[in-house]
Amino acid sequence: MTENLQIDLKDSDKRSFINRAWWPFLAMLLFAVIYYLVYWFIGPAPEDIDSEKILNVFETYGQYFGFALAILSLLLWYVLYGIKSLLRLGKYSLVNPATYLLGVGLWGILSYQIYFNEPRFTNIGRAIIDYVAQPLWYTCVVLAIIGGVWFVGNVLYLIFKKNK
Repeated sequence: MTENLQIDLKDSDKRSFINRAWWPFLAMLLFAVIYYLVYWFIGPAPEDIDSEKILNVFETYGQYFGFALAILSLLLWYVLYGIKSLLRLGKYSLVNPATYLLGVGLWGILSYQIYFNEPRFTNIGRAIIDYVAQPLWYTCVVLAIIGGVWFVGNVLYLIFKKNK
């Protein structure tokens, strides 16, 4: 009975689309585009910021924070990709969505902490919460859903491929 339930994790081809070195770059582009769309969809408009200078800076450049965060994620994903290549884990199909979710999850933890738990004491703090952390939180939720579907899809593929 247990022979039928074992999952062969070595199913991905080394030449597959996602095992190439440029997948972190595509993940970075996805991160940046979704952040930009989320920013414009929710349209942060805090009413408790008294400083016009801070408000103008964040209104002007707030949508571009996602690109900076995406570049930092790119660095993390390339480090994880390097570790994956060094340890020769590319043959395991579940490693790719796991590294993707790890890169997104770290920003999700940070944005959750800032958006939901940090007090709104100063103008700069309120601006960071409203113009950076709020769109980052929703971006991480969307990206985590994409990564979760990818991970579950791989698991289901492995299960049903083995049972055929």
